[in-house]
Amino acid sequence: MIREFIHNKIGHLKAFTLLETLTSIAILSFVIIGPLTVIMGSSSYARQTKDVMVATYLLEESVELLQNQYDTLYIYCKNQPSDPFCATSTGEVGGQIPWRLFKERLGAIGGYPSCYSASNPGGCSFDYLDMAGGATTTPSRYLVSGVECPFLVGVTTPIVGGDGENLYTYACSGIPAHINGSVSIMNFARSVFVEQIPTFEGSLPQDQQYNDDLRITSQIKFKGVNGVTQTQKIVRFFHARP
Repeated sequence: MIREFIHNKIGHLKAFTLLETLTSIAILSFVIIGPLTVIMGSSSYARQTKDVMVATYLLEESVELLQNQYDTLYIYCKNQPSDPFCATSTGEVGGQIPWRLFKERLGAIGGYPSCYSASNPGGCSFDYLDMAGGATTTPSRYLVSGVECPFLVGVTTPIVGGDGENLYTYACSGIPAHINGSVSIMNFARSVFVEQIPTFEGSLPQDQQYNDDLRITSQIKFKGVNGVTQTQKIVRFFHARP
């Protein structure tokens, strides 16, 4: 009697068909993989956005560092015109002296490569610490293809700035003295190109040494999360102050 009861119960059970099983797997896959794909996509987009923001910051930084160099020279020579550093024997007046000094500073001086694309098509590279010196200090610059600064990397331990402030910055990857702690995996290749262009179109006045602007082009390359190398650039113009 018990055997017949069990036999009858088993006979009424219905097994899943292959189609039902596949349908169930498809539904579970959609429920699990769908949100997981969205999460992974959001994480990738956030990383890409962060890298673009860092690249933009580094582009602006390179131009601001050069602007600070010129500002420092201008203020120094305006306030201390009798200083031998600002002396001239060519009849320069006013802002012509710091403008000349600034342009010379971007050339091949002090054993550093030129930033002028006319003499150095590859451009120059540098980091924040290279430009943190005083008015009379020639800033360090490197060939983009050199070992000193082929990439900028984020440091994990703060660097003490000139005013004693702790700075988390990006430094040249090939200069151990500029790097505190470990560095970020992501790196950015930054190059700066300087061009002298006439302020006015047509024929130039006789003193064309002071009738020129500087076109500063800063370019940065980095490899995105998809493995594709991205390039960004900005252009700024500097003009001599009176």
